[in-house]
Amino acid sequence: NKQKSLTNNPDAKLIEDIVIGSASGTKQIEKDGKRYLIGYDYLKKAEVSFVSIINEDKTQKVFSYIISKNIAASIMLIGIFSIFAVLFSKKITSPILNIINITEDISKGNLDQKVKIQTNDELKTLGSSINSMSSSIQGLLKDKQKMIIELEQSNKNHEIANKKLDDINKNLEDTV
Repeated sequence: NKQKSLTNNPDAKLIEDIVIGSASGTKQIEKDGKRYLIGYDYLKKAEVSFVSIINEDKTQKVFSYIISKNIAASIMLIGIFSIFAVLFSKKITSPILNIINITEDISKGNLDQKVKIQTNDELKTLGSSINSMSSSIQGLLKDKQKMIIELEQSNKNHEIANKKLDDINKNLEDTV
């Protein structure tokens, strides 16, 4: 397994010593009081090694930069998702609060109230059911009122008939 150095770098020998005989990996070395990270990979078919060397101080700066960008992006995403969550929750809670207010009015006897829902989901179906129920109750109350009037008229007619019968009965008693 013969590898060729393509650089005139005086550290090439050190790097070749680290990389030769290894397919891929990472190592940490110290040279002239500085620490370096080396990443390498050997492509067997092409008989080529790829080596990446970076000063450890620079890696810390790069990692700090990446972490700060990730934190900033995360904060922005959390903010955007929070705005969407608030808007979405208002879209759901607003019709529910409307339904609650209308049903409270209906329970107090104000049957002219109608639920107006702009969505095309279960809330619209619920609103339609409440409107239908309110209309049915209104119809039943009108029928009840009509029956009360009819019963009162019938009672008056019975009272008049009873009075006539009492008069006839009294006349018969007087003649007998």
